[in-house]
Amino acid sequence: MATGPALSARQTARTALAIARAGVAVFPLAPGSTQPLEPAGVREATHDLAQVHEWWTRAPAANIGLPTGPGGFDVVDIDTYPGGSGFAAYRQLKDAGLLDGWAMKVATPNDGLHIYFPARPDGQRDRAWPHAGVDFRGEGGYVAAPPSAVLRDDGSVGGYTVLERREQGWGYVDAAAIAELLPAPARQSTDNHLAARVAGIAHRVRDADPGQRAALLSWATRTCLEMGADLAPVIEAAVDAGLDSRQINQTVAAATDRFQGAVDHTPAPVPAPVAATVGEVAGP
Repeated sequence: MATGPALSARQTARTALAIARAGVAVFPLAPGSTQPLEPAGVREATHDLAQVHEWWTRAPAANIGLPTGPGGFDVVDIDTYPGGSGFAAYRQLKDAGLLDGWAMKVATPNDGLHIYFPARPDGQRDRAWPHAGVDFRGEGGYVAAPPSAVLRDDGSVGGYTVLERREQGWGYVDAAAIAELLPAPARQSTDNHLAARVAGIAHRVRDADPGQRAALLSWATRTCLEMGADLAPVIEAAVDAGLDSRQINQTVAAATDRFQGAVDHTPAPVPAPVAATVGEVAGP
């Protein structure tokens, strides 16, 4: 019986096809990464079985990307980072009743949490509260779906795992209400939190294995762009890791193009509640 990466790759490919067969759009992410495998990224998301089969035949270890926003689902991302996490904010949001309509909860590789909700039809854009360790994935965004696996901050491999699913009681999440509950702190505090997160991201790039350096630089670029952070620390880390200037420039430019293109993307309509469907085929 096969074990390890080969078994994991087959499981991911089967799950991608099962999700698409259920009518939910998917697209491939680079193996071991949350960055798109194809240049168009989330804009190519589809539930066309022939296309999905072709992607995962060519790259059976590819992770699974799911578009967020109207017609699908919104996701609240509770993050962890050096020196802190978003779980204090999570408790605030939960106590305020802002997370009551969740459909699925997924454990993320760095001990964070993705909370899925049916997407509001009027659309809510991606936004982030770096000081609180909370991100919102809505229109124009995407998440990695179980059983995708990536490198943890400590260099080990961790996966996205379904923790809970609900069959009823779903409701929309209000990103504006989250913003009201998580007001921006004083500028200096915001800068300190953001600097800590960027330092952790740069550390991952600097310590990446040779085969993962470009993928991690691409991920780091998009993450910093989403937070509105300076790219200089991750570019410096890429130089320290041994990437040449040509590869760095190409990787950063491509990731920036994908980030900017994703803002204009509206996911194809899919059956609701998508989160419950994804959880069903991905398994607990």
